Amino acid sequence: MTRRFEDRVDVDGLTPAERARLEHVHDLLVAAGPPAELPRDLERPPAQVIQLPLWQRRRPAAVLALVAAAAIAGASFAGGWFANGGERMRVTQVVALKGPSMEVASLRVGTPDEVGNNPMVLTVSGLPELQHGYYELFMVRDGKPVFPCTGFRVTTGGAMSVRFSVPYSIHAGTKLEITAVQRGKAKWPGRTVMQSV
Repeated sequence: MTRRFEDRVDVDGLTPAERARLEHVHDLLVAAGPPAELPRDLERPPAQVIQLPLWQRRRPAAVLALVAAAAIAGASFAGGWFANGGERMRVTQVVALKGPSMEVASLRVGTPDEVGNNPMVLTVSGLPELQHGYYELFMVRDGKPVFPCTGFRVTTGGAMSVRFSVPYSIHAGTKLEITAVQRGKAKWPGRTVMQSV
């Protein structure tokens, strides 16, 4: 199955602004990855299923926004279970990050363990490989990176995921950023390449 935007969305008649907005949502969905396998206790709906009316063809932005909202809600609540180093992690929040061009990332936040560590999975695509450096994910406070979450390297053009945990919480509205730390080019914490949206 293809992941190209043009193969999934009818772009005829879209303005450049509409197309850019739809491509942004598409990139976030691709970065979030496929939904996790549904636990057995959630296979049957807990209540009556309400069917929504079919959208008209001239409203592709509304349809894609509905799909994005459903995917994020499903990943966060009903389908938010996936393997994490042999353990199960229940996803409670998904944070999207975006760079100035095609770089996208998503951070899945799990429920804290018994001692207060918060498991997380960062999925990134579109970042270039750094020859003499690495990338770092930070929590941001007052516009500045304050708490490092994890460091990682990428290969050119590839999507990758990093599993880690932190001893502090990420709440709704927490700002995040990814920086590029290159030897001899920028002091730590590095140059910002992506920010939460």
